[in-house]
Amino acid sequence: MKGPDPIPLSRTVNEMVSSGDDRGIDDGSIHVLCMHGDLKGILSGLGIKGSKHETVRRAMEILMGLSLKGYEGRSVGAIFLIGDIEGIRRNSTQMIINPFKGWNGVNIKDAKQLPTVEAFSQLDGAIVIDVRGNLHYAGRMIHVKEEECESGHSDFNRSRGKGSGTRWRAARYITTRTRTVAITLSSNGTITLFMNGKEMGRMERRLCTIRDMDVLLGLQPVNTLPC
Repeated sequence: MKGPDPIPLSRTVNEMVSSGDDRGIDDGSIHVLCMHGDLKGILSGLGIKGSKHETVRRAMEILMGLSLKGYEGRSVGAIFLIGDIEGIRRNSTQMIINPFKGWNGVNIKDAKQLPTVEAFSQLDGAIVIDVRGNLHYAGRMIHVKEEECESGHSDFNRSRGKGSGTRWRAARYITTRTRTVAITLSSNGTITLFMNGKEMGRMERRLCTIRDMDVLLGLQPVNTLPC
């Protein structure tokens, strides 16, 4: 069965090629990194609308960018929590001085704030965002109870090797305690989205081969990509 189409064309041609690998140039092919997964289907499956939907979508786009290009040339991990600010505050601890304290209007939907969001995403702990996209905290450590780790152990083992770990368990747990959407980025490039204690979908970083530059230029449909 054919898998979901990759989603590389949301980025520019130059950014895709610069992220790639030229080992296939001799046979007329081009290798680029792309995100593989059904982003539209994942967002639809959440059953959320309006501002929260747009905030989650923007958070996914930012994490996809970090997955493809890293930060300052290195792979990073991150966790974004979107929704129940008060619930998250009760179930977490500030690990560093909160860089967003006292600042109003720092919003992930504002393209000018992208460098700020990317810089603080790499810190230990979570970025906390309300449904409108305003950033409230960075460096927030989630409290995960030991019994919850045990109850989720089988799920963790089934997902091991696919981008799961401490962030995965913390994200899964916080969505059982709060009305929050949690998104994790693993250092291997995998993005996982959680809601209500369940994994709702994944996006994975893959090396894609493109043999026809018309596809990159938008002259051929995306589903011709042999990823």
